[in-house]
Amino acid sequence: VVAVKSQEEGVGGHIELQHGEPGAFIEVAQEAVKFEDAVLATLAHEITHKFLHIRDVAITPGLNSQLDDEILTDITAVFLGLGKLMLRGCECKKVSTQEDLQGKVTTTETYKCGYLDGSQLSLVYLVVCAMRRIPAHAYEDGLHPEALAKLWECRRTNSPLLDSGWYERIEKSGGTTVPESLTKTISDLQ
Repeated sequence: VVAVKSQEEGVGGHIELQHGEPGAFIEVAQEAVKFEDAVLATLAHEITHKFLHIRDVAITPGLNSQLDDEILTDITAVFLGLGKLMLRGCECKKVSTQEDLQGKVTTTETYKCGYLDGSQLSLVYLVVCAMRRIPAHAYEDGLHPEALAKLWECRRTNSPLLDSGWYERIEKSGGTTVPESLTKTISDLQ
């Protein structure tokens, strides 16, 4: 069941989770309803909470456990195949123009949902696509220009992480070898 309801500031949706219950009750923020892509991204995120809940996957309670759990949910949504929905809906913009007595008035409305921004989601999405050997034309199809720009920038700045061969090399080595292309990148991050 999905309902539209006012949420706290910065919250795009909420899901009621009960162990043993096959369904779920999802609330989508009233502000999100103005943006179809935001609604779909919110539903993808909340449904992923249900997936993780069924499998008893959660971050151990601690200092940032709720935020960490939300980030895990965004990452898992992409891993489960909902990446395009997440990318299209994480940062939405709607521009409208109206004429009045003073002339044209252009209004721009924006809405952000999710816990990872477009650049962070792009990295996760591209890593998952590299793992699955999905060609660029397939993973780019259907994305709006803003999401494509973030993907291209991410690909440009993180190319060693996105080399589609790294996953194959790990797979062939039995999962024990760090790809050479990542060694420099990992040491640069430390």
